[in-house]
Amino acid sequence: LLRNLFGLPGRVGYWRQQRRERKARTHLINGLLRLAEGRDSEAEKLLLKDVDRSEAPLLHYLAAAIAAQHQGSYEQRDNYLARADKTSSKAGLAVGLIQAQLQSESQQWEQALATLNYLNETFPNHPRVQAMLLRACEALDEWNRIDLLLPAARRQQAVSNSELRR
Repeated sequence: LLRNLFGLPGRVGYWRQQRRERKARTHLINGLLRLAEGRDSEAEKLLLKDVDRSEAPLLHYLAAAIAAQHQGSYEQRDNYLARADKTSSKAGLAVGLIQAQLQSESQQWEQALATLNYLNETFPNHPRVQAMLLRACEALDEWNRIDLLLPAARRQQAVSNSELRR
């Protein structure tokens, strides 16, 4: 009886934490569904609810950045990406690639190029970085830089042969 009585606070605390994590997971799932449905404002709100209690805050922030991008809120997008980068030391490449992708989609080629240059220095010869870097340079008409990037892109098979010929 005493053991059960004294163990009660611990069990209640564990139950409350599990409940909070379930709630955060539900918000993540519902937010992703709203994002897929194109209901970006709702998605952003749901994704940010209970993010501090989530097992995967990185996913919350990345999806919220995409929702903010769809709404044209680029400053908020960058804020979410910065938060996502702080949640995990191992997610730098993924966050950077998503940031460059979103910047490219919004025709922010200079910012995308800066992001990709940083990624190329940090993660040299990464095929996806190489491919995105080529596209950003093409959009900015930086043909000399493309000439320098092509050998590495060919070695890494970052883009198809027809793309390389083009």
